[in-house]
Amino acid sequence: MGVALLAPVPSMHLKSAVETCIQQGKVAFGSMKTDVFEKLEVEFGFNIPVYIYASTHHGPPYDYAAGGKISLRGLLCNVEPANAQGQHPNPIYRPPSTFEGTLEIWWCFWEVCDLSALPEKDRIPLTKFTALGRTKPLPFGFVPQGPMIVKGAFIP
Repeated sequence: MGVALLAPVPSMHLKSAVETCIQQGKVAFGSMKTDVFEKLEVEFGFNIPVYIYASTHHGPPYDYAAGGKISLRGLLCNVEPANAQGQHPNPIYRPPSTFEGTLEIWWCFWEVCDLSALPEKDRIPLTKFTALGRTKPLPFGFVPQGPMIVKGAFIP
């Protein structure tokens, strides 16, 4: 059973995140959950799969909202500490949509390579994942509230 990072990302950032990844080779998402990324680095290292859930409570859903399903996949390639202002030290890796409005302050940035949308037929239900340390799959209706480490038989 493979291990991966499962993370919600506001849907309003996903279109520009995919474009940033194509242009820059990676894209960075902010987080306050340093404990999750420290555990990942110590126990599993980087270059593990990332599955992104499009959270629709922050702006338009675009084509990525998939109600209870994962709609994007990538590879965790790095975790970068935020600078003293809580921003990524190299802003070219941030989706342009994150610069619209008020800038949020983060503790770290998880960087994803090879980010791509899953075709609708290949979108993965959240119920196919099991949280690390648990034995039962995520329940129907579960909505991730932050990045989490998951496992699944289908994860490479």
